[in-house]
Amino acid sequence: MSRLVVGASSTDLAVFAAESAISLLGEGHRVILLCVTNPALVASPASDSEAVATARLTLDTDAGPEDVLASAERVEADARSDIDEALRSRHLDDKVRVRVDTGELGETLCRVALEERADLIVLGRRRATRARRLRMVIEAAHCPVLVVNERRA
Repeated sequence: MSRLVVGASSTDLAVFAAESAISLLGEGHRVILLCVTNPALVASPASDSEAVATARLTLDTDAGPEDVLASAERVEADARSDIDEALRSRHLDDKVRVRVDTGELGETLCRVALEERADLIVLGRRRATRARRLRMVIEAAHCPVLVVNERRA
């Protein structure tokens, strides 16, 4: 049984990549879907009226360590909930293990693949995905990388 680590820049793209990998490679593999978050900044609305009009956020300079931790936990819980719901809707929840980690997608994907002793990295890609990110993952990975392009209708 091979281990596959699947990652992408968004929940829907990561679930699509996991679904594609299972479809292409069969169901006899351990699939780890990696959701990478970056909750390092705690943000607050710029001002009540301005936030509604522009949806801009500014850095909350009064944020303490507990605020950053609470923000990270909230982001992780939201990401996990979104992924779990998407996996259930596609009947993949019993075939995929979800792992949430913090960092930059490419670096985190390669690190987690190494930690999980992955045999293959599956990277979901949209047309707008930067070639630099793809190249970084391909060059830094300790194992083969399968890039799954999202099809647009």
